[in-house]
Amino acid sequence: AASATAATAMIRDLGARLDRPAQAAALIRALEADLDQARALMAGRIPPRALFLLGVPGGSGGGAMAAGRGTAAHAFLE
Repeated sequence: AASATAATAMIRDLGARLDRPAQAAALIRALEADLDQARALMAGRIPPRALFLLGVPGGSGGGAMAAGRGTAAHAFLE
């Protein structure tokens, strides 16, 4: 829910900055409808398990990073 709240806040802010508040509001309504539909489909089900890996070429050790609960990757998967 926190990630959806942040997303709608960013959409609203961008709509205001671009002088497109009506389009931002329509996008937020569509996003919320899609999220409601996804939640309804998952109601009562065990959430699927997922692994989020991010390759970092040349990064620390040049390897991959994995993320757990409370991270941006977790919010993305939810």
